[in-house]
Amino acid sequence: MKLANKDWLDVPVITLLAANAVPLFGVLFLGWDAFYVVLLYWAENVVMHVAILAGGFFVMALGSPTVFLVVLIILKTILDINLHNREHKKATARRPVSTG
Repeated sequence: MKLANKDWLDVPVITLLAANAVPLFGVLFLGWDAFYVVLLYWAENVVMHVAILAGGFFVMALGSPTVFLVVLIILKTILDINLHNREHKKATARRPVSTG
């Protein structure tokens, strides 16, 4: 069964369907609350669209998407480093201290 007109589109289409089936499976079989699943989708869409609009205004103000891309890369790297360090602090705090 072909899902798309092109062969290379089948994997993204199947991935999209599977990713959207996870919340349905969670609500039906794992006891997730449907209200919170819908609320999560709504919140995710609001954040995503605000970020897109803010990014668009930022690019228009700077006149170049390259500067915005560099700023995003720097911010993402800083966020990743902070989250990585936070995880390592949690992991070392849980590890028992050996007495030798």
